[in-house]
Amino acid sequence: MQSQGTFQLFRRFIAVDGTFLKGRFVQVLLLAVGIDANGHNTVLAWGVVESENRSSWEWFFLHLRRAIPQISTEACTVISDRDKGLLEAERILGPTVKTAWCCLHILANYKKAGFAAVSTMFWAIARARTPQDFEYMMAKLEEAKPEAATWLRATDVAKWAEAYFVGRRYGHDTSNIVESVNKALVEERELPILQLLDTIWHRVMDERATCLTIATKAIIDGFTYTPFCAGLVTESRQWARTNQVSTLFSSSSTILHSLLTLTYIGSSIIANTSTGNWCFWPYLPRGFRSRNLFLP
Repeated sequence: MQSQGTFQLFRRFIAVDGTFLKGRFVQVLLLAVGIDANGHNTVLAWGVVESENRSSWEWFFLHLRRAIPQISTEACTVISDRDKGLLEAERILGPTVKTAWCCLHILANYKKAGFAAVSTMFWAIARARTPQDFEYMMAKLEEAKPEAATWLRATDVAKWAEAYFVGRRYGHDTSNIVESVNKALVEERELPILQLLDTIWHRVMDERATCLTIATKAIIDGFTYTPFCAGLVTESRQWARTNQVSTLFSSSSTILHSLLTLTYIGSSIIANTSTGNWCFWPYLPRGFRSRNLFLP
């Protein structure tokens, strides 16, 4: 019930992974990590199994669905390293869950296949926001290394390429949020199993109690948003004042000085007047957020 209530205000995005314990017995700790409204990584579920395989992940996902029913009733994205039984077990999550693959793991396999010399082109392909941009970058790769392009196309592109992914990843194309939790638990992973599980529980409960205290104080002080969210709004507003947006290929071009009230017609060119940099976008991508969308 704790995780169910916590997940109500989370982004519908979960990263899962397994890591070896360092105690007397060789076991694996499975973790599901989400992102709260303050952008913090929060452990939603954890369990110890004998190894990463299909039956272990099916058991874990089954209990994850029971603990957090929203996962199977609302549109949600689960990202993983697609390894050791995960692909077969993902069906347990249900049809509303979109599964994504960690681009860092794709890149690692890409390099192992002998394409390290053209690895820098991978991120441009993975993060291309339109099918046209994706195909353009793939054509560049085919010119440089045809075998590398063939290798990438042989993977399920819709699982890792931004241009073809049908769900929402909220700017995350790796499973780093769960990898960071694994590193944070490096000392706990040396404990006996029961003590490990108890220690993780106390850590998670302490974090949730701290968040509740901060939220309660903010409500008493009359704030609508948490300090983190209020800071993002302020930052975005300040950034928006330095930009101009003009629409092209329409009957009347319009200059808009606030991205918060942007109306999109046709293709757009966005200029950051404080830096003199320009970016061309044939459309506004999914998950539009002014503070991290336009580069440089």
